[in-house]
Amino acid sequence: MIIEYYAVLSREVQETEGKRRTGLEFQLVEKNRLSCFLDGGMNETLKASREQYEVFQMFQEFGVGDERFERVKCRYLGMTGFGAVTVYFESLEFMRYRYENWYLLRISNVRGELGVHEHECAIYEWGMVSDPEINSYGVLEMLPSEQASLLKKLYVPYIPEDSWTGSADEGTMVGAIGAHTQIDEVQFLYVGAALCVRIEQAGQLEAFFDLGTRVSQNPNLAAQYPSALLSYNTILADLNAIGPANQQTIFISHWHQDHCNALAQVTAAVLNTICNNTEWYVPASGTPVFQQIQNAVPAQNFHAGAAAIAYGLVNVNNNVNVQVGKIALPGGIHPHHRGLYIKLITVGGNQVFVVGDSTYEGIPLNERTNGGAGYDVLQACHHGGNYHYAPATQLGANQYIPVAAQGATALYSADGIYHGHPNLVYVGEYRAAGYIQQNEIQLQLAAAAGFNFFFVN
Repeated sequence: MIIEYYAVLSREVQETEGKRRTGLEFQLVEKNRLSCFLDGGMNETLKASREQYEVFQMFQEFGVGDERFERVKCRYLGMTGFGAVTVYFESLEFMRYRYENWYLLRISNVRGELGVHEHECAIYEWGMVSDPEINSYGVLEMLPSEQASLLKKLYVPYIPEDSWTGSADEGTMVGAIGAHTQIDEVQFLYVGAALCVRIEQAGQLEAFFDLGTRVSQNPNLAAQYPSALLSYNTILADLNAIGPANQQTIFISHWHQDHCNALAQVTAAVLNTICNNTEWYVPASGTPVFQQIQNAVPAQNFHAGAAAIAYGLVNVNNNVNVQVGKIALPGGIHPHHRGLYIKLITVGGNQVFVVGDSTYEGIPLNERTNGGAGYDVLQACHHGGNYHYAPATQLGANQYIPVAAQGATALYSADGIYHGHPNLVYVGEYRAAGYIQQNEIQLQLAAAAGFNFFFVN
């Protein structure tokens, strides 16, 4: 059976197990859900839904980009559903494919069904390793430029005015982090080549920064890092516990799988409960996962920073202890150029800077220096790996590393395998910037010693 998807490419990845192949990470939408926009025709599935039919009619009448269509497309695109997969092709010429484009991906589990152009491949759903061997056959086709351009325009996020800095009526928004919330512990969980940070007050979870997790199915690696499974179970228990009596705030640095894939590990009913009982701070993104979350979260609880606007730090619900910032590196198209970061001040007086994979160069100078005071703890961006994606400065980028306070700690969240993170070259740059080696935390080393998180209070 052949299944056809329109696929938006997120990034190139390296396989950490098995054959150690190069792969491509995609977010997928079934072809028949979007093909009407490309060929101008209605299929039977769309005709059966009045709402979907009306959206398509508005598209035909007004066109993509028109405000009248923009206002209604979010719900439709959020209902289309999507998958996220990493595809490790055999013998694919990867250099033909460029970052952040839409493709046609055709998959079959029967050899030869796709013809002479098919490639053997291994497909990992949501980036979770299930089988390092070939389990599918695929063809990846570059769409005609007009079709690719239309899909990009279709998924340009619709951001209501003042979504980021505006305030909603206090009685209608979640506001899990109130004006007087104090942070007494920040936990950096070991989750393999991914990122999840838990933020607590008085022993109670208040917020997440990112929701990535990765547990190897390779018994040897799983045994070497059992803390990854402990963290995975903790994150899933936290997500399943969210509800009206346990509301939370979720910060997502960017929409790569290793920073949000825990959302795919809960049931649809639980995800719906999560969306109705959380307040979100995220960067806007022209991807299916962004559209689905934006569609599901009540508007007053969803704060998205537009890609074209750079912000300084903004207090979360007037709380000076929890601040959020959005970067926008001029000319940057990579999610690392348009990410989100937070600054936390703990009850112990520690100033903690958590940046996900955000390119430092896109963070305003005053935030990188913390007003000249520096930071006590820095979660190193991109897991301590290469963050110099063009147009970020290729040489001398260490000058953008956030300033260290005296005795500061740099924390690396990767597993020491994936992409070679943390990279000793960049570890050296952090040390040269004042993050001292004696205080350095590499979570994979802690995990090997049996600890599944490092905390700051």
